[in-house]
Amino acid sequence: MTSSFPTTLPAFFWHFIKKQPKFFLLALIHLGWAADWMLMPYLFKVFINSVIVYTGDRADAWSVLAKPVLAIIGFWFLLTPVMDKQAQKR
Repeated sequence: MTSSFPTTLPAFFWHFIKKQPKFFLLALIHLGWAADWMLMPYLFKVFINSVIVYTGDRADAWSVLAKPVLAIIGFWFLLTPVMDKQAQKR
């Protein structure tokens, strides 16, 4: 009896992904959610530390704060609609 079951890990994942692509998308959504929960506190720490350490003119503060602020806003705009859409399907 021959088995068509995959023998390598990537082939194993692909075997199930091609049968149920929605589960793969669901896994990606949950990985994004986990990344959001891990990175948001870190980005706020970077933002707060940048504010505390900054000693230059207030008008030039954006050059230091731009990266963490844009990353926080980007994550929020990227992941919030995806998670809301996922919650509406329940």
